Amino acid sequence: MNCDRATQLHAYHDAELTSSARAEFERHLESCPACRDMLAGLRRVSRLIDEAPLGPLPVGLIENVIARRRAESTRSVLRITGWMTTAAAMVMVFTLLRGTTGVTSTDSAPVSTTTWETAALVPPTESRAEPNSEIALLTLWMTDGLTDRGGR
Repeated sequence: MNCDRATQLHAYHDAELTSSARAEFERHLESCPACRDMLAGLRRVSRLIDEAPLGPLPVGLIENVIARRRAESTRSVLRITGWMTTAAAMVMVFTLLRGTTGVTSTDSAPVSTTTWETAALVPPTESRAEPNSEIALLTLWMTDGLTDRGGR
């Protein structure tokens, strides 16, 4: 459209102009073929919408849309927690593998597989006495978590 009165044209079509502004715009329409064509197009679209065979909304449509939106949100959260769980498991596996390959603890003694096995089998009250390595601390954390669940 080559005319700069498009906003006024829409207000005229929607009957939002005052009577004086409406009369002024009707005079403009007589001299502006671009606005007349645009107004005719707006009227055709309005007529099509009015004549469209729209029935009532299907029962439960709004509830289904809301439920799907919530499900999408839940899936996003579950996806993130899945990645976080995977990352935590990888850190734990890396720590366990690193501890079984001869990494030294704080007292410079080599950590072996037997240290891990011993720490895993010691009851939690006894292992709290002297946790002497990262593996022992990690094992203590794991056994405390398992005994809390198993003790219910």
